[in-house]
Amino acid sequence: MSNSEEAIRSMLDNMAAGNAAEVQAQFNDILGQRINADLDQRRTEMAQNIFNNPEMIKMGLADGDEKVLDGEDYAEFQDQSGDENENV
Repeated sequence: MSNSEEAIRSMLDNMAAGNAAEVQAQFNDILGQRINADLDQRRTEMAQNIFNNPEMIKMGLADGDEKVLDGEDYAEFQDQSGDENENV
């Protein structure tokens, strides 16, 4: 049985026993864990879209390796790429 299943089973046991405060706390914990997992997944998806975006790389704002370039990193990227974008 997974941790999630155990948590739900425990919550239902407390519900059957009439422990409303414990049910509320367990429900909040379960919901919070699901929300955090979904947010982490969405952050990962967004980071991949940003850092691997050809337009961001072309403008020198990302290096394709999940890193936004600024300051010294940007200057180093420009030296390596040989590209200078005067339209930026």
